[in-house]
Amino acid sequence: SALGLNGSASGTINYAGDYDFFRLTVSSPGTLTAYTTGSTDTYGYLLDSSGNSLISNDDNPYPNFRFSYSVSPGTYYLQLRHYSSGGTGSYTLYADFSASAYPPSPPTGLGISAGVGVIQVSWASVYGATGYNVYRSTGGSYSQVGSTSGTSYTDGPLAAGTTYDYVITATNSGVQSGYSSTVSATTAPNPPSGLSATAGVGYVSLSWNASSGAYYYSIKRSTSSSGPFSSTLQSTTSTYYTDNSVSAGTTYYYVVSGTSVSGAQGYDSSPVGVTTPQSPPIAPAWLTATAGIQQITLHWASSTGASYYNVKRWNGSAYVTIVSPTGTSWTDTGLAVFTAYSYVVSAVNGSGQSGDSPVAGATTAPAAPTGLSATPGPNQATLTWLPVNGAATYWVKRLSESSGSVVASFTTSVPSYTDSGLYNGVPYYYVV
Repeated sequence: SALGLNGSASGTINYAGDYDFFRLTVSSPGTLTAYTTGSTDTYGYLLDSSGNSLISNDDNPYPNFRFSYSVSPGTYYLQLRHYSSGGTGSYTLYADFSASAYPPSPPTGLGISAGVGVIQVSWASVYGATGYNVYRSTGGSYSQVGSTSGTSYTDGPLAAGTTYDYVITATNSGVQSGYSSTVSATTAPNPPSGLSATAGVGYVSLSWNASSGAYYYSIKRSTSSSGPFSSTLQSTTSTYYTDNSVSAGTTYYYVVSGTSVSGAQGYDSSPVGVTTPQSPPIAPAWLTATAGIQQITLHWASSTGASYYNVKRWNGSAYVTIVSPTGTSWTDTGLAVFTAYSYVVSAVNGSGQSGDSPVAGATTAPAAPTGLSATPGPNQATLTWLPVNGAATYWVKRLSESSGSVVASFTTSVPSYTDSGLYNGVPYYYVV
C-alpha cells in the first residue's frame, strides 16, 4: 500500500513469512527515516524501485527497527517482517522525510566602495538565502572574512593603498552557493610624505613623495596653518605642482592627499607653509623736472611696494644712477649753468627693480649778468650789462638800498633798461 512521506501506517504480521510492503514516492532529495513502535519484534528494509535492498535494521531499539537513508527523487518500498520466522503481532510504521536544502543561487548585482582603511561590499538579495559569506583575496586564494544576514558588509581595518578582491556566497540551512562574480577596490592611500614648497615671484612650487596606491593627488591651500583646507586647488597624477595663482608677499599653507583608483580619498598630509616674495614695483609715473640755478628738482608719483628709487641722469650714452632716495622727490645740485639735463626714475624693492619711468628733462638757469652799470639822467637811470648766453629775458630789480629788499622789478629781452619816473637827487640800487 502507499505511504505518504511524514506519515504513518499500522498493521499486523499474521503468520510466518508474512511481509508487509509500503510504497513511498519521493519528489526531492532528502533523508528518509523509517521506524516502528510497539511490542512486536520487527525487522525493516528499504528497497529501491527494482526491489534491491538499500538498508535494513533490527532492534534500534529492541523490539523495533529504525534507519535513515539519503534518497533521491523516485519510488521506494518499505518491507516489514517479524524478526523470528514464526512471530506475529501488530506494529505502527512511521516514514519521516526531511528534504535536503537546495544551494541558493550565487549573489548578483555586487557593488563596492572604498574608504580609509575600509571597503564596503553590497549585493542583491538572493531568493531562499538565509545568510551570506564574504570572501577576500589580495591576488591569491580567497579566505572568508565575515558573514551576514544582510546584503552588505564592511570589511576593515585594511591596509592603506591596497587592492582587495571580494566574492560572496549565499547560504541556506548550511548549504552554500557558488561564488559570485569578483569585485575589487583599492583603499585610500596614506598621506603623502616629504611635502615641500618653494616660492618665487608669482608662483609656489610643490613636490612630495609618491604614496602607494594613489591614483591621483589633490592639492589644497589656505592662508592659515590650521586651515580650513576645504576646497581642492588642483588634482594631478604627478608628484609636483606649481601654483601660479598666488599674490606677492603672502604666506600660504598647503596640504596634499592621495586618492585611490576606486575614488577613496586619504587623509591630508601635514601642512607646509611658504611666503611669496614681493613683486618688483611698477615704474614710477608723473616724473617732472623743474630747473633752478645750477640745480634741477625732480618729483614723481609713489610706486606701490617700492623700498626706494633710483634716480638716473643721462651721461651722453646711458642713464646712470646718481642717487637712491626713499622719498618721491630729489634736487640735483651743482649743475652747470644753462645746461639741459635728462632724467628717469625706477622703483626698487627686495624682488627687484622696475623699468624706468618716462624721461623728464630741464635746462638750468643761465649765468648771472656781468658788467652791470647805471647812468643817471633827469628823473631816470639807464642800466646796461653784458649779454648772457642763453638768456631770453632779463629781470631788472630795484632795491630799497644796496642790500635791501626788491621794491620794483621789470623785464626786458635786451641787455639794457631805462628806469624812469625817479626822483632827482635820490640814490637808487639795482641788480639784474
